[in-house]
Amino acid sequence: EEGREGGWRAMRVLVRWYGIDLNLVIEPLEVFHREQERVTPESFGSHKRKRSDVRGEIAAKWPAYKVTRELLEWMFVSKGNNGFVGEVPLSEDRVKVRFAPMD
Repeated sequence: EEGREGGWRAMRVLVRWYGIDLNLVIEPLEVFHREQERVTPESFGSHKRKRSDVRGEIAAKWPAYKVTRELLEWMFVSKGNNGFVGEVPLSEDRVKVRFAPMD
């Protein structure tokens, strides 16, 4: 086990697999992403762009995926800007989602 600056600990193991030495590190995913961004911002940025591109391709093929992502973003990122009351702005005109207060 190896301690880190932020107080978390990682498990580290060195193994030989088919003649190749591998250093395996088990750490919290949040810490991994933070270190990746700090050490190689270009690589992590590239990963984010690829992920975004793949999501765009899936959304183009399956409109339900796109609508679901828009709805989730509205609910959890923008919080609806109206306290979850009103119509959700979606790119798909055939789908309407409206939140109404419960009286």
